[in-house]
Amino acid sequence: MKDFPVGVSPEADNPGEEVICDGFFARVPYRVQTHVHSDHLTHFNMSKGKQDILLSEVTRQFLLHEFNADLPYRQNLKALPLNQTRTFGSSEITFLSSGHMLGAIQVQIHTNSGLSLGYSGDFSWPLDSVVRVDALVLDSTYGSPGSVRQFTQDEAEARFLELVLERKAVGQSTSKHTGVLSTEPSRPFPGTTSARAGLHQALSGNRHLQRQRIRD
Repeated sequence: MKDFPVGVSPEADNPGEEVICDGFFARVPYRVQTHVHSDHLTHFNMSKGKQDILLSEVTRQFLLHEFNADLPYRQNLKALPLNQTRTFGSSEITFLSSGHMLGAIQVQIHTNSGLSLGYSGDFSWPLDSVVRVDALVLDSTYGSPGSVRQFTQDEAEARFLELVLERKAVGQSTSKHTGVLSTEPSRPFPGTTSARAGLHQALSGNRHLQRQRIRD
């Protein structure tokens, strides 16, 4: 999703863009950053010097980790809580979780003209809550039949646990989010009933956790 401007100017008879999601326009004062995947960080460095950047706290932490040269000192990087409405300019903005990755959000904007606008962001389905708006921009990520995943969430979590344990065994860390987990369709997966509990123990530093535990 690129360059999605929504909102109106403070003067109702003079429409103009006030908020943009995952993009940069010099005349738009507010940028919403829905998550940290690179295809949604279009012109982020330009936004840093020109716009207030609104995002979730988790996304802010990811950005500080990835681009921490100056972000910790910027006053225009503003984390908003989920499910609460905040006013910026003439727009009321609400973030809801999109389920796409940690910190990813849906965006709901109510303008002073009475119009409500939304952007889905990248999302996973089903969702606990969805934006309720007059007009919705729906992201088309994974809309192609060729993008349908051939594995379940439990299988992905089990494979992730395997990777964590493999890297712990050789002293490497697994912390950077670079995209969705993928697997070879022909590769068998172990049982996954204890995958999440095993992952928690592995990340907590339990060096005695063995890969065999997720094969039970």
